[in-house]
Amino acid sequence: MDGVEQEGGDSNISVGRWEEILQEIKTYNEENKKNKNIRAVPESLIDEIKLQHVYPRLDENVTTHINHLLKSPFCIHPKTGKVCVPIPVGELDRFKPDNVPTIHQLLDSTADGGDQARDQLKKYTNYFETFVKRSIMLNNSGNEGGSVDDW
Repeated sequence: MDGVEQEGGDSNISVGRWEEILQEIKTYNEENKKNKNIRAVPESLIDEIKLQHVYPRLDENVTTHINHLLKSPFCIHPKTGKVCVPIPVGELDRFKPDNVPTIHQLLDSTADGGDQARDQLKKYTNYFETFVKRSIMLNNSGNEGGSVDDW
């Protein structure tokens, strides 16, 4: 993996490493195409590698205990009081968990009689509403090639 460029931060390193793995597999398959004693690396193995290293894993406690509801948008974390907010995939690198409002901040701003609580959650509720509308639109159009993550 000596050829991996390190410009632009860790995400470029990961992308470079993944591209090297794919290139190695392609080279291996091409070099051994005519040798019947050596099997080619199947495309399904690449998909399996993606699933093993990227797909989120949930343990039994996360899926069965009520205090592990962080899968649900706008639920409240039991220890920190932070609101679980949806964020676009493209904003993951810029997301700052410390800036997410807590239930106490929202209640305090509501008690003051202002719309500050609604304003604090506005960008998250707008994104969630857009996400749901887009999901419904994709589902109704039968667009199996599209994805809500594409936008």
